[in-house]
Amino acid sequence: MNAPVLFNPFVPSYKKNPYLQLNRLRAGDPVHRSDALQAWILTRYADVLRVLRDPETFSSDALKAGGPLADAIEQQRANSPLGDARSVLGSDPPEHTFLRGIVNRAFTPRSVEVLRPRIEAITASLLDDVAPGEWELMAGLAQPLPVIVIAELLGIPPEDRDRFKVWSAHIAQTTDLMPSAGQGHKGLTMPERPSIGTSPFGR
Repeated sequence: MNAPVLFNPFVPSYKKNPYLQLNRLRAGDPVHRSDALQAWILTRYADVLRVLRDPETFSSDALKAGGPLADAIEQQRANSPLGDARSVLGSDPPEHTFLRGIVNRAFTPRSVEVLRPRIEAITASLLDDVAPGEWELMAGLAQPLPVIVIAELLGIPPEDRDRFKVWSAHIAQTTDLMPSAGQGHKGLTMPERPSIGTSPFGR
């Protein structure tokens, strides 16, 4: 008899590298009941896709959660600077369809193609800064690239990108039900608002 697969997303090692636990789950218990979260954890693509395509049975609305997960969500919303604001990630149709439609109108295939030359130029610039030897892909490219692109789309001057990155990180932390030590949301203060300039994307 195989030993049960352990899954604990609250240990520091999970925050550092979640893929070890997730790989074990996918191999040994792909439809896993988590006692820690009082929720089901799915790790197979087909299972996840089925859930995402059936919002009537499986809701994305965190307010419908129960048990300890519901308590964590309630505390998160109370401490979040976003308050009770709804998002695409935490809503079901028809609200999700409406919110996604707003985003889709701004990022049509044609409009995204217009952004390609500038995004490629930013990517090349980041790669030009790579020194010989080992290189951290996330810190050197995957993290700064979207920050720079979004900042330029919003017309934020280059000198304010670091502050914009801090803002983005603060907002992202408000969606994390399992923040790392010292990453709590309560008492979150935002730095002074940067000035808005002209976007090089022509928007």
